[in-house]
Amino acid sequence: MYKKPYNKEEIKKYYPELAGKLLSDPVHLWRAESGIELIHKEPDKKELERIWKNWRKMSLGEKEISDKKSIEIFGMTNEESYKKLKAEKPSEKVSEFDIYAEEAARKKEEFLEENKNIPDLKKRIDHFENQINTMCLFESHPEVLEILNEEKKKILNEYFDHDFSKDNLWF
Repeated sequence: MYKKPYNKEEIKKYYPELAGKLLSDPVHLWRAESGIELIHKEPDKKELERIWKNWRKMSLGEKEISDKKSIEIFGMTNEESYKKLKAEKPSEKVSEFDIYAEEAARKKEEFLEENKNIPDLKKRIDHFENQINTMCLFESHPEVLEILNEEKKKILNEYFDHDFSKDNLWF
């Protein structure tokens, strides 16, 4: 099933530090406003494959609109863009995503140091990283966890068999 690209509000919500840059980029802005996928350069091949698979799930009408925009911006169809981007060698340059990931890892370590009195916190976090994007969780230290709704808190409590609200992680 086709999944529309994030709209402007979702970009601001999920990528607060990158939202300004993403929304000033014509490709990301068009995708956010139209809800139509457009094949473009991504930080890595995995993300390129994800958007290509998503693009192929669109209706023929959406693909035609997307191809017109692709030709307007890149001078080629989405399929041609995909083939060209797939053939490119990985960039030696450090991407913005890599910088963000490094910053998130640093903030996570600071968080763990600041909360070292919480039993088994590192073990619980390391296990949980496979299920939640910790770059978001730890981006601004514990206060970021406030965005989790009550249902997610219940799931965390059940998953770890621990009442996190007593650890002062959310408040």
